[in-house]
Amino acid sequence: MLDIHNSVLVVIDVQGNLAHLMYKKDDFFHHAEIMVKGAELFDIPTLWLEQLPDKLGATIPQIATPLQQQGYSPIAKDTFSAFQNISFLEQLHLKQRKSIIIM
Repeated sequence: MLDIHNSVLVVIDVQGNLAHLMYKKDDFFHHAEIMVKGAELFDIPTLWLEQLPDKLGATIPQIATPLQQQGYSPIAKDTFSAFQNISFLEQLHLKQRKSIIIM
């Protein structure tokens, strides 16, 4: 069972034009925003990743704005897997959480 005191939310690559090509994107954007705001409500820390933001664009405003308001900033990555990004791994380790909620 998921324990909010032992979980971290990881937001991965909800960016630019690619995000706008997704099937039922408006539904996804709405639910993703709820997840981000819900994590804040339950004090679940969040890690936020962007794949090649200089090429693919920034995270969509519906998600970036609440994350920025919570004091988060994106971790840029240039590999497909987040687990190949040293900065992400270091920050994940610092959170000391056993469960990862991936979005």
